[in-house]
Amino acid sequence: PSLRFVAGRPADYAVGSVSERFTESDGVWLVRDQAGIFALLAQCTHLGCRPRWFGDERNSLGVRAS
Repeated sequence: PSLRFVAGRPADYAVGSVSERFTESDGVWLVRDQAGIFALLAQCTHLGCRPRWFGDERNSLGVRAS
């Protein structure tokens, strides 16, 4: 994926939210918390596959907790 993309304005992302808007096109989840907005690479470092974000069931890595 490209290292640059236009994500919009900070106001487009509520604090505590995770956006999957750019997961398919740019391979990232955008996460906003009190500290700011972060782009997390949506790619497994083990096999290179794309994990899914599971909302309230997620752990800190964005994958389903067992």
